[in-house]
Amino acid sequence: MTGRNWWPIPESKRVAAAALLALLSAAAARAAEAPLPAAEAASAPVVAASAPLTTASAPAAMPPEADALPRVAAAPDADPLRFERGTLWRLHAPSGAVGHLLGTIHIGQPKELALPPPTWSLLQTANRLVVELAPGSVDLAELERLQRLPAGESLVRQLSPAELQRLHLRLSRAGLALRNPQLYRPWVLAQLLQSAAPLTLETLDDRLVWQAKQQRLPVQSLETLSEQFGAFDCIAPAEQLALLKDTLAMPDGFFESLNRDALALYRGQRTGELVTQMAARFPVSAQARDASARATQCIIGERNRRFAERLQPLLSDNGVFAAIGAAHLVGPGGVLARLAAAGFRIEAIGSPTLADPVTTGTTPEDK
Repeated sequence: MTGRNWWPIPESKRVAAAALLALLSAAAARAAEAPLPAAEAASAPVVAASAPLTTASAPAAMPPEADALPRVAAAPDADPLRFERGTLWRLHAPSGAVGHLLGTIHIGQPKELALPPPTWSLLQTANRLVVELAPGSVDLAELERLQRLPAGESLVRQLSPAELQRLHLRLSRAGLALRNPQLYRPWVLAQLLQSAAPLTLETLDDRLVWQAKQQRLPVQSLETLSEQFGAFDCIAPAEQLALLKDTLAMPDGFFESLNRDALALYRGQRTGELVTQMAARFPVSAQARDASARATQCIIGERNRRFAERLQPLLSDNGVFAAIGAAHLVGPGGVLARLAAAGFRIEAIGSPTLADPVTTGTTPEDK
């Protein structure tokens, strides 16, 4: 459906994990603003957690927006708090054209996500689908090069025997039988482990692309493969390795719990909290703050700028349906705030009221 044979790591798993690492990096930058106790600060890893977040352990108030996220000039319609809740948005361009933007989540199956009712009908009437990276735009040789360590390098001497054993076991549990995982870049492996659950047969992004192809709609990318991978490679090799080690040290079931909570927030259209809730789980040391801020700038901030700039000319024509990760939509430097500052009038479609919030870890169907 979406080119699952591009590489040994299926696309839906790679994209899911990439989105999760982006959330974790942004959350780490937010958490870094609150200093740790001295005893913890001396030993805390780049990204760490001792136990899954429970409703009881969640903080009463979330830290402010990370300084690493670029801010855009204010505009009457650009109040970032307007975009913290909602997944589907109607965009009125300065040209008068009307398009739509869906914030997606790269885990879970479409039927689980409680999408606003107009989602599929709006796609059916669109004349173009725009996504982060269209499957057909990928060069297999480039993909193979970008996902692996340089020739002659290996993680065998950088991971302990116990860590290597845990790596193989957890990849196998996730449905990923990699022949030589020690030859992959540490951030790629960390992402795969963080995506946690067994391989989702069809993500929301997969389904959108499949539906567009059924309608013979053109599917267009907002970035290239090298741009997407480059965003993650801005994290220094030593920091990548620390992230992988920290990920391997997480208790069994940690990321499964995180994913369940993320899905619950998405169902409740609490997109702003997809980032802020992560901050409670991943305290970082003072030494890790610069790395966290840099990762956030590359993975979230720079890509937000890129997406907003490239969406503007596309949205000058009617009938564009765009879909990008929900974490890219929110905040002062988010895509929606940037589009609003550029003169777009933006309205939410099918957003829930602020009453009856979804409890983290549950869904409306569970109540």
